[in-house]
Amino acid sequence: MRESRPGWSWSPASFRVAISLIILCLVSWWVAPGAGNAAGDRKVLRSGDRGSEVLKLQQYLLSLGYDIELAGVFGPKTDAAVRQFQADFGLRVDGIVGESTWIKLEGLVATYTVRRGDTLWGIAREAGTNVETLRRLNGLKSDYIVVGQVLLLPQDRESEVVGEAETAATEQKKTDAAKGGQTQAVAAEAASEDPPDSGDVDAEFEDLPPLTHVVKAGETLTSIAREYGTTVAALLRVNQLPDPDKLKIGQELRLPLEVASRGMKVYPGSLLWPVTGRISSGYGPRAHPVTGHPDFHEGIDIAVPEGTPVRAAAGGKVVKAGWMDGYGYGVVIEHMDGIQTFYGHNSRVVVEPGQYVRRGEVIAYSGSTGLSTGPHVDFRVKVRGDYDDPLRWLR
Repeated sequence: MRESRPGWSWSPASFRVAISLIILCLVSWWVAPGAGNAAGDRKVLRSGDRGSEVLKLQQYLLSLGYDIELAGVFGPKTDAAVRQFQADFGLRVDGIVGESTWIKLEGLVATYTVRRGDTLWGIAREAGTNVETLRRLNGLKSDYIVVGQVLLLPQDRESEVVGEAETAATEQKKTDAAKGGQTQAVAAEAASEDPPDSGDVDAEFEDLPPLTHVVKAGETLTSIAREYGTTVAALLRVNQLPDPDKLKIGQELRLPLEVASRGMKVYPGSLLWPVTGRISSGYGPRAHPVTGHPDFHEGIDIAVPEGTPVRAAAGGKVVKAGWMDGYGYGVVIEHMDGIQTFYGHNSRVVVEPGQYVRRGEVIAYSGSTGLSTGPHVDFRVKVRGDYDDPLRWLR
């Protein structure tokens, strides 16, 4: 006879307990990896951490001028840089990169989004740095960049710290004045202060008209600063904002002088063609087409139909416009760093001396005035007093 063994049976209560335990384990497994690591969407970093977030932190600190290595490891050097950053900007000095430290970092870093025709050399020159610094800061192994790529730009750490201190001092003045019933007087004094001159702006461009931005839905000071390759601190320096955290749709913000002047910086390969046409006479020695005498052509002739719009090759200040003898009706535009562009033999000009123009703006209409054999634009580039081959400068 087979021996009978006691069977195993589930009671309803036991079944419910088992299911509850399974669910609890699954929830713990799902939640545990992220617990304590994030404040909002930002990962909290501390000494000993490593990975891509640590590398991003190090890139931000390096772009602001802190002495740090891009190793992706949160070691003693990174800890020291974080603590110095926190002290510089009035944060709690604990060496832990939490929400407040991330927000401050992201508000200070400057970026540039690569556009069509950009080169790393040109971006470096415009940002006042060099290619090697850009490569190191952005982890680039070559000079190859693509449209839409976002690059970190180096910043002047000292100016950012000073800017923060000035902003804090201004806010304190307003608070103290309000307590003493002097709010209006302080506001008037603040409004009369001119923004500090940028070291990158030539003296002759100090009267540059302000460039402004109209706030759109969803924009913040941080997103606007990134769009124009500047910083939140710089925007606060040139705008009197009652509440920087609450921008209004349609509100007009003044952009820093260095942003307004950026389109006036010229470097090889940066200039827009003033017209599109065939080069009928190049730069260099030739026989003059009118006199037949030996001549050195200091520009290029671009053949186009009469009346073709002639556009500024870059932003700048019109220093001459009108009749220029053998050059006919011409325009001369002064750009940054002592570089000028010339546009000659036009049928008429539509700008005046002292006027600022932007890149691509119509400044004249082509013609055949002066010593000319047919309608064209004589385009020239002068670099600190000497003419250079325009083809080196055109993109």
